[in-house]
Amino acid sequence: GISALYFLTRNPRVKLYLFEPVPRNIDRLKNNLKGFENRYELQEFAIGVEEGQFDFACDETGRYGGLIKGGASYLAQWDPGKTIQVEVVLANEALKKILSLHESIDILKIDIEGDEYKIIDDLLIHCEQISQIIIEFHDVHKKKEEFFINVKKLQKFFTIVHLHANNYNHYNDDGFPINVEITLCKIKYITDSKIRSFNFPIKNLDYP
Repeated sequence: GISALYFLTRNPRVKLYLFEPVPRNIDRLKNNLKGFENRYELQEFAIGVEEGQFDFACDETGRYGGLIKGGASYLAQWDPGKTIQVEVVLANEALKKILSLHESIDILKIDIEGDEYKIIDDLLIHCEQISQIIIEFHDVHKKKEEFFINVKKLQKFFTIVHLHANNYNHYNDDGFPINVEITLCKIKYITDSKIRSFNFPIKNLDYP
């Protein structure tokens, strides 16, 4: 709930829709967001590309984990004793429900441990109603082609305003980070843009 707390304290009119399937994380989230109960809605399930009950990897801290089926590669080697069954709802259905209540989504934050590649097309169905996207791509070293294809799809409607190597992880032999976090803003909101070229990762800045 740390990201949620940040957004809730930026503006008193902010309304959040949160999705979290891990019981211990749900307890922590509710504790961290005490006093904001009327400004967020918590759905106790995971977001994915298949609906139903699925195995979910979960470590003792609740910080690392995700859907094993189709998820990030490290989840395939997860200790079976540290998995739980969670309910999964389709990303498109979750977005449709929120957009039935609101005209638009100001910020869509996505960190679903590998399934992000599979939901881009569903996400773009609603692109006219989404202003900004914060997304983490996993296993880029194994899915580089897929990564660039999906980023180019997003760039048809959004501009990259921040790119960040997740520095808890390593980087590939070619220097490209394994996990990449990107913030994108709707093109129509960018009024003054300049073409910039950088070689990533930038040494000593968010270096894996």
